[in-house]
Amino acid sequence: MRGMRLLARLVAIGIVAAAASSDVFARAAARQAVTVGIVLGGHASAAARLVPALIAEANLIWRPRGVQIVSVTEDSVPHEDVRLTLNFASLSLAIPSTNGSKGERTSGLGSIWFDEDGIPGDTITIDDAAVMVHIARATVNNRPLADWPPAVADHVMGRALVRVLADELGHYLLRSKMHQARGLMRAVF
Repeated sequence: MRGMRLLARLVAIGIVAAAASSDVFARAAARQAVTVGIVLGGHASAAARLVPALIAEANLIWRPRGVQIVSVTEDSVPHEDVRLTLNFASLSLAIPSTNGSKGERTSGLGSIWFDEDGIPGDTITIDDAAVMVHIARATVNNRPLADWPPAVADHVMGRALVRVLADELGHYLLRSKMHQARGLMRAVF
């Protein structure tokens, strides 16, 4: 009987020690994370209603790499390491032609500005209309997205927007304009 009590105490001490050490490791890991606060700026786009979900999913993408993405308000007390503004706006550019005519228009999906020293700015712009054009061409189970219920279109739009946001965050965090051939940092949708 006495041996059982001793064994129970040892097990309890082991559990407390394990809990305490995992708590210490969790706090250490949390301190190592870079926190990026995203504040919504610019005009109220239809995509703005998706921002909480975008930030939550961008956090899931970047969190394993030591980056925490959170939503902040313009007037909140800064507790994040980095504060970026997310705007929804057109990124259409007129490409001049060689013969002097207006040229064709192209559109990027997302953008972050870099200065002449290669330092990224603090504003990410996503062209939600261009993203919508891209996903409107997509099919789900061989049916155009327009044939699906609005909830499916919202889900697909959200997934596309978060990939653009995560890519632009990558440019900021990696301090690089470069794209990769595959993965999150690829140049194509």
